[in-house]
Amino acid sequence: MIRTGFAEDDDPLTALHAALQARRAADRALTAQVRRARNHGLTWQEIATLLGTTPRRARRDYAKT
Repeated sequence: MIRTGFAEDDDPLTALHAALQARRAADRALTAQVRRARNHGLTWQEIATLLGTTPRRARRDYAKT
């Protein structure tokens, strides 16, 4: 069973909206930390390894942020 942090009796639409907002907040936090890592000299290879992706994709997804 996957725990979502939402009570089973929550309205599904309300729970979905809350999950979407949590995802957006997590995306913003990740973007900020990638920027911070780059500012501190980490390479795209190091960041990509942590993210489980390729350096090219990490750069594509986060270089303009």
